[in-house]
Amino acid sequence: MEEAVRLVEANGGESVALCLGPAEAIEQLRETMALGIDRAIHLVTGEEEWDPQATAAAVLEAIREDEVENGAFDLVFFGNESADAGGFQVGIRVAHALGRPVATGLKALAVDGATVRCEQEAAGGRDVYVLPLPAVVTVKEGLNLPRYPSVPWVEEGVSTAEWTGVPLADVLQGAGLRPEAKDVVFWGADRGIDRNVEHAFARSLVPAEAMQRDVLLAWAMNGQPLPPQ
Repeated sequence: MEEAVRLVEANGGESVALCLGPAEAIEQLRETMALGIDRAIHLVTGEEEWDPQATAAAVLEAIREDEVENGAFDLVFFGNESADAGGFQVGIRVAHALGRPVATGLKALAVDGATVRCEQEAAGGRDVYVLPLPAVVTVKEGLNLPRYPSVPWVEEGVSTAEWTGVPLADVLQGAGLRPEAKDVVFWGADRGIDRNVEHAFARSLVPAEAMQRDVLLAWAMNGQPLPPQ
């Protein structure tokens, strides 16, 4: 996620996070949007088992559907392997089905015009591959140093704070929230600095949460205006 955000910051465009997982995984998607991801797609699963073939098929369908509406992704990122089975398959399967070049196990990459320069660790140094875009890559831990949401308080402080604002439900009712809405996404009007990098702040809620009366659109905490970060 961090690498996608950095590439968009440097080159423009849009970043999209895709998650195949249970309903609770929405929290991870919210965190990615707080880090600067522009959009999120959640493929909600039940208790069924997901092998690499089924996982790749579901991800592939979601990518194709999104590309029909929004155009092809220049780069599709995957982790190098799953944490449980370590199959090393999903990214390669999706790349093959899309008919796009793929490089795996990357520790560094850089976009240069219509190509992406990929680096793999190898005995005595690194192997370098240059792929034409659009492409698929799988990346390893250590590709970069991830940023963290920059906030001026910790969870304990938030729970005891006195907030000033208006119920978010009133704002959404006035805006005309559609019955078929799946998510309510918010973008900060100002930008913050994290690790010397300027980025936007964002958050999302499912409508059931957003319409609760105790959810506030706040502009002050303990009598003080909320700072940009």
